[in-house]
Amino acid sequence: MSYKCLGYELKDGVATVKMNRPKELNAMSTPMFEELLDLFPKVDLDPNVRVVILTGEGRAFCAGGDVAEMKEGYGPVTGFYRHMELVNKSVIAITELSKPVIAAVNGVATGAGMNIALAADIAIASDKAKFSEIFGNVGLAPDVGGTYLLPRLVGRQKAKEIVFTYRMIDAAEALQLGLVIKVVPLEELMDEVGKLAAKIAQGPTLAFALGKKMINRSFETDIRTMLDLESLSQSIAGLSNDHKEGTNAFFEKRAPKFIGK
Repeated sequence: MSYKCLGYELKDGVATVKMNRPKELNAMSTPMFEELLDLFPKVDLDPNVRVVILTGEGRAFCAGGDVAEMKEGYGPVTGFYRHMELVNKSVIAITELSKPVIAAVNGVATGAGMNIALAADIAIASDKAKFSEIFGNVGLAPDVGGTYLLPRLVGRQKAKEIVFTYRMIDAAEALQLGLVIKVVPLEELMDEVGKLAAKIAQGPTLAFALGKKMINRSFETDIRTMLDLESLSQSIAGLSNDHKEGTNAFFEKRAPKFIGK
């Protein structure tokens, strides 16, 4: 798969997606959203992909929306609405991907970039990373799922403070707030993320997909509904090849070889 705004590589079950506009600090333009929306459904259907790493080319993860494109405008209201539909569908494509997504936040992640990182299942940051809900700087409200994702990580009051001040959050504070699970030196970031991705890729990815879906749903429902979903999901997982392999490996005292089916 070849794209202008994205880089893509697949190796040993790990797909690496790079936002690839380094001169613009990987600012998210309409074409980039179009490419994300084209790529992620293909990744979702590819049985060779077991986990996804999302990162940025160059010194930034993603500096938000393309301000040059904003200044030019999107045409009439229908044009702006179409752009936002692309944005929204791209977020859903990431959050509902059946494969685990790890954000490797190598540098600045502001506005749309911050929220794309939050849309991943797991985020690991370099010590050079910085985050900001910088939308207020250009007179905009948060988008790219920020009003949903951020308060679920940091709580309502803290989310509002971050949005209202649109201040920079360094990697250490991002770790403290729970925006990322780990901070490592920049030169170690991709190795660290790669190790985690490799470990996940060797796991029962069908079971992971079911777990991801349920965890995402858990914020909008009650315990009884979640128990019902667990019963249904476990019934699927319990009939999988991976479950048979896992139990056989347990009794044979060896490492299981999961295939995601």
